[in-house]
Amino acid sequence: MVLTIFGTALQIWETLADHYEIEWEGLDETVVCRAYLFRYALGIVINLLWWIRGGSQAVVCMDRMSNDLIDLGFAVYATYFDGLFTRDEKAAWIHANLVAAITSFRDIHSVD
Repeated sequence: MVLTIFGTALQIWETLADHYEIEWEGLDETVVCRAYLFRYALGIVINLLWWIRGGSQAVVCMDRMSNDLIDLGFAVYATYFDGLFTRDEKAAWIHANLVAAITSFRDIHSVD
C-alpha cells in the first residue's frame, strides 16, 4: 500500500513538475521528498484516502472542494515546520498522515 501511495504521488509530482517546467528526471528521491510540489502531490493522495475512508461521499460543492485544497496547502506548508494549528478535523488528519508518510520516507531513504 505504501509503495502504491508513493508511486501515485510521484506520478502526480512528475505531472506538476512538467507543468511548471521543473526538471525532475534524474533527481535523487531525497531531493524530491523535500520539494513542495511532491509533498503537495502526496497530500492529494492522502486527501483522496480521506474520501475513500468515508465511504460513499455526497457530491461536494465547488466551494467546499476549493476550501479543502486551501487547507491542503496549509497542511503541506506545515510539514516544513513544527505542526498545523487547526480545529479542522480533516486538515489535521491530512497533516498528521502527511508527516507520517514523509517520516517513513525519510527512515527508508535517510533524508535529513
